[in-house]
Amino acid sequence: MKFIFIPNYIKVLVYLINNPLYLLLFLSAKLKNAKLCAFFLYCSIKVKTIKTKNKKYQYLILNKSVFQEDIESIFTNLKANKLLFLGRTYLHFIAKAFFKKNVNDNNYHDQNSNDAIKNYRDFLDIIVFELEKYYKLNGVFSGNFSYFEERELAYVLEKRKIPFIVIHKECFKTKGRIKEYEKLYRSNKGPFWGALILVYNNIEKQLIVKSGVTTCNKVKVVGMPRLDEMFSLTDNFNQHLNKDITLISFHKDLNSLDEKTLQNIEQFKKPNLSNLWWDLHTLFFEMAIDFPNIQFNIKTKGNFNDIFWMKELLKKNRKFQNISNIKIIHGGPIKEIIKKSYMICGIHSTALLEAIAANKKILILKNSETHKYSEHLIDFGNTVSYSRNKVDIRNKIYAFIKNKKISINKCSNDKKKLLKHWLGNSDGNASKRARKEILKILKKYRQKPCVHA
Repeated sequence: MKFIFIPNYIKVLVYLINNPLYLLLFLSAKLKNAKLCAFFLYCSIKVKTIKTKNKKYQYLILNKSVFQEDIESIFTNLKANKLLFLGRTYLHFIAKAFFKKNVNDNNYHDQNSNDAIKNYRDFLDIIVFELEKYYKLNGVFSGNFSYFEERELAYVLEKRKIPFIVIHKECFKTKGRIKEYEKLYRSNKGPFWGALILVYNNIEKQLIVKSGVTTCNKVKVVGMPRLDEMFSLTDNFNQHLNKDITLISFHKDLNSLDEKTLQNIEQFKKPNLSNLWWDLHTLFFEMAIDFPNIQFNIKTKGNFNDIFWMKELLKKNRKFQNISNIKIIHGGPIKEIIKKSYMICGIHSTALLEAIAANKKILILKNSETHKYSEHLIDFGNTVSYSRNKVDIRNKIYAFIKNKKISINKCSNDKKKLLKHWLGNSDGNASKRARKEILKILKKYRQKPCVHA
C-alpha cells in the first residue's frame, strides 16, 4: 500500500474556509500593512485571566495542542495575570506573504534569500511594536524552536528585550532518527535567537547543542510538564472504571522526513508500516462489532493524513460504518482519554509513555515488521505486555474483557527509568523545574509589571 499525501494547496484551502482571518492576515501582509496585521492578531488572541495576588504579568502563548497542556501545567503557580493565547497558524499566513510557496520548517534556509528574511523580520518588528499598544508582552512562549514562522520573531523579540522561551515538545528521537535530525538541525534549524529552550530529555539537548542550533547554556532539561498529572492517577483510580480500550494510532512512516532531506543519510531505511496500520485499525473495528458492550477508541494526531487514511478504511469496509461503540478521536489532548481507558494499545508514541506513567494496562504489537524498524521504535522492555500478531492481540484483549477484576500497580523502578530516559520526568516535578528556569530568565531580562488595563 503506497503512502498518500494531501497536497499543500488543499490544506491551505481548508484552513482559509475554516477561518477567514487567515486570508485577511495574508492579504494585509502582502500589502505590507503591519498595523492592520497587528490588529487582526489582536482580534485573534484569547485571554485567560489568572487570579493571583502577585504582580501583573502578561505572556503571549503561540498556541498548539499538546503544547497548551504543558503551558497550563507550568503556569499553575507561576506569577502571571494574563495568558494571551494566539494560534501559531495565524503567524504562518503572515509568513507565507514573504516566502516561497513550498517553504516549511525543514527547508526554511534553503528556500529563502536573506532579503526575504530581512523583510519579514522588519515587518514583524512593527507588528510587535503595535501589539504592545494592546498588551505589554513580558514574554513569548512557543512549543518548538524550529517553526519557520517564529524564527525571526525570536530575533525581533530579543532586540526588544522580550524573552522568547521555547518549551520544546518534539523531543522524541529514537536511535534510528538521531542522524536524520542532526543533519536537518545543522542545515535548517538554527541559529536560535531566543532566550531559552526547555527540553524533556538529555537526548534532545545533546542533539541541539551538537548540531550548533544554540549553546549549552540556553538549553535546559526539565522533563515533560504535562506528565506531572499522570502520576496522581493511581491514587484516584476508580475500581468501577468502564473497560474502555484505546488504540493510539501512528503514521505509516512514523513521521519520517521527506526523501530529499534524507537522501544523503547513509543506510537510512524509511519505515513503511502500511500493512501494520491497516491490520491494527481493522482489528479495532472488528472487535467493536464482536463486543458491543465495550467502548473502543482510536486516537490519532488529527492531521490530514490521519483523517484521509481513516476515511479510506471506512470506505473499503462499509460494515465498519455507524458502529455505536467505537469512537475515532482526531487530535486534541490525550489526558482525558488515558484517564478513561484501562487498556491502551499501540506500537510507538509519546502517549504510550504517558499511559505508563498513569499505570494503565499497555499492549504493544511486536512482530517481524516492527523488528525491521526497531531503531525507530521505543524499547519498552518489561514495562508493557506484548503481542506477536493480530490474532494474539485479539486473544489478549478478549482475555481482558472477560476478566471482571481491575487492578492497578504503582509505578515500578523499570517504568521510572523508561520515563526518565524518554520524557525526563519520573517524579512528577517537571513543571516545578520548568518554572524555576523560566523565572531565572524573566529576572535576567528585568521585566517590569504590566501597567496596561
